[in-house]
Amino acid sequence: MSSITTLVIDIGSSQIDAVIAQKSHNGSITILGSGIAKSTGITKGTITDNQLLGQSIKKAVMSANRTSEEDIYSATVSLSGIHTRTIRSTGLISIPNQSGLISETEIKKVLEMAYHNSSMVPEYEAIHIIPIEFKINDEISDSPINMRGSRLEVTVTIIIAKKSALVNINDALKPSGLDVENYILSGYASSISTLHHKAKTDGSLVLDIGSNAINMTLIQDNSLLYNSFLPFGSQHITNDISQTFNTPIIAAEMIKNQYATLVPFKEDDALLNKRIKAPMLGDETKSNEITLDSVQAVVHARVEEMLIMTYNTFIQSELESKVRAGIFLTGGLSKLPGLQALAQQVFNNFNVQIGIIKNIPNEYIDFHDNSKSTLAGLIFYALKVKDSYELDYKRQLRINKSIKIFDNNINHLDTSLEETSIEEIIDSLEQTLSQQDLKIQKKHHMVKKEYQKDDLVTRTLTNIKDWF
Repeated sequence: MSSITTLVIDIGSSQIDAVIAQKSHNGSITILGSGIAKSTGITKGTITDNQLLGQSIKKAVMSANRTSEEDIYSATVSLSGIHTRTIRSTGLISIPNQSGLISETEIKKVLEMAYHNSSMVPEYEAIHIIPIEFKINDEISDSPINMRGSRLEVTVTIIIAKKSALVNINDALKPSGLDVENYILSGYASSISTLHHKAKTDGSLVLDIGSNAINMTLIQDNSLLYNSFLPFGSQHITNDISQTFNTPIIAAEMIKNQYATLVPFKEDDALLNKRIKAPMLGDETKSNEITLDSVQAVVHARVEEMLIMTYNTFIQSELESKVRAGIFLTGGLSKLPGLQALAQQVFNNFNVQIGIIKNIPNEYIDFHDNSKSTLAGLIFYALKVKDSYELDYKRQLRINKSIKIFDNNINHLDTSLEETSIEEIIDSLEQTLSQQDLKIQKKHHMVKKEYQKDDLVTRTLTNIKDWF
């Protein structure tokens, strides 16, 4: 297997992230470059000025290119849920060969048939065609490849997006000399990076709460069953602080970042009556004194409202029974202290937890930061580190043939040998060893440089591997 190098771009309402990543022949991922730029020309997920957005994307891409020597001419790009809808369809084909053996060719054909049978909405285009269930001769099959039968049937989820939004993004990439390699729904990307195998199988609702939007994505049996979008996010908290305390947006943002919490102050807490000065809107030479408990009240009211609206929207889908693993919170707002506890109160029939991103060891990006969940999912998707079938935006069949990502977080490890094949275990160990080899190489270089003239260098280098 040869290495794959890709460029991914996460187009957010507040920030543009561009990352160049490479998957080696053994499946390990290396980040070659990363760039960030402030978003311009986009508001609440909707492009308002192609030229300004193009300039922001170009800044982020140029920054990522500074540390990479790769020539890349296309990118996998995130797409906000505001531009999308979800539809269902089915497809059925006969297996033409005499042996009845089902190959990738038949799987692609039946997915294409489901797409052609769908009731497409005018001015929309499919970006994901994801199977929910396969049947071989009316018998349900989790993975039909290499099985035998005379008839193959599939039920699919199709994510469709506004053509105008796709055209606008494509135009915004042109100043960077890029074409679109693939689009991926941002909430779907977050679910790829956040959910471990059992959570994806049992059924999980991912709430990706960003600066201007909440993307809801329901995954069960590795399939996307539901997707929705609500135009609320952390920026609304900033606006509330600004309006309540009559202070400029920039000051409100600083107050939110430094003091926002959902955890009630105790009576003996020194912060309960702490006062901070906030400049007055219209005359920043003057200031108001506000207490932290009053800030907490404003934050709590807005976040509770957002969560209740999210809960009500999801309940209307009538898919609660599919969420057996629970609800996973991710996105920038998931870092807000007390969010998990408040969300547990609102979603009282579900187990609520903060999602943890599958880590990619690197020197550029902190993937422990949940605001990077969409970005991480883009990388995994673009490098085809994904364990399910799909027809992507270019109608190419995606089947994961590479090794699985080794996750250092115990909550994300599938330890049941009944659910994990020997091949998967070996694959995970291979990637872990490759990461350890990289550490050993770096340590070897450091020791050799420091003790180049020392007689003990030979013995030291010989024993390095024992350190790990």
